[in-house]
Amino acid sequence: MNYLVVDDEVAICQGTAQRLRRFLPQGESIVCAFNAEDALMHIRTSPVDILITDIRMGEMDGLRLIEQAREYHPELACIVITAYDIFKYAQQAIKLEVKDFLVKPYGESELREAVERVTAGLQKAQRQQQALLERHVYEALTKGEQLDRGLFARSRMKEPPESLRVVVWNEQENQTPEWTGEWCFCDREHQYLLIGDEREAVLQWMQTKPMDLLRFGISLAGSNLSELWKQAQQALRISTYENMPRWVFYQDAFEDELSFRQDHMALWAMNYIAENAGKPISMEEVCAKLHLNYTYFSRQFKQQIGVSFSGYLLKCQMQWALEKMKKGMRVNEVADALGYGSADSFCKAFVRVFGCAPRHYLNRQRKENQS
Repeated sequence: MNYLVVDDEVAICQGTAQRLRRFLPQGESIVCAFNAEDALMHIRTSPVDILITDIRMGEMDGLRLIEQAREYHPELACIVITAYDIFKYAQQAIKLEVKDFLVKPYGESELREAVERVTAGLQKAQRQQQALLERHVYEALTKGEQLDRGLFARSRMKEPPESLRVVVWNEQENQTPEWTGEWCFCDREHQYLLIGDEREAVLQWMQTKPMDLLRFGISLAGSNLSELWKQAQQALRISTYENMPRWVFYQDAFEDELSFRQDHMALWAMNYIAENAGKPISMEEVCAKLHLNYTYFSRQFKQQIGVSFSGYLLKCQMQWALEKMKKGMRVNEVADALGYGSADSFCKAFVRVFGCAPRHYLNRQRKENQS
């Protein structure tokens, strides 16, 4: 926490700061100002969490100081000191959301109790603000919501840079080392890191991770968070395949490095099918993206995966179709989505995978679920 103590009586101001140092944790920032003008200058240029100020001072009193300070730090928590009747100032203090009063002369125990009450309230508010920020960023990533950059400032964080990367990992863990780059936002619950465009810093950070089983996917740099999220998830999926590096940059796997895709052609093709579920896909299309001969790719895919590409694709598409029909999508709609010329040709493909027509299969599953 950052404390600012303001009193035009130098001895009292320094005495209050000395009392604070006796019970606050080591490392807390405590600054003294002997008039409201100096206090405002500090507030304009430095972080302040708790303002402890006398009410009666020179040209500007403590309540006027609080009013102006809030223009720079809206969430500032304030404790006022007075040698006069509290009720005289109660109405204005309530309007300014003053958190506590100290009446001169006050002892260290009274100061401690006031500070503990105020810090408890601040910490609760900060936890709520952090939860709000995490929820907002996650929705920006997964639902395409516009990122509210002002929320970072209200959470006492630097605003994010214009160009960002998303880093995701595959296991929930609580041993994330400190980020050493310029800016980051970490959400351990949803297992992602939002950072600036710092590829080398990402590599250094991942190499310090204590768990060898972790796998990482890293997006391109950009500003469309929902697109960056998809890229990171695709890269993560590639990293979890056998004999793959612990971290995969989307740029290497899907954009720049054709040799990367060709070296891992079957895994890349499986990922491509997963990412384009519900769309017409052909081997010709995949081979064109990989710049590979049709016959060579077909042979290599079967050797590496154990089934033919067409068989694997058919199973994935029919599984997608089954899930959609369970949710109410009609047979002809599914057939159109997958590029079948008719519902009849789709049903024949469905029978090859599941052994019966879609309607019979769904009816059988409903009966099994009811029994």
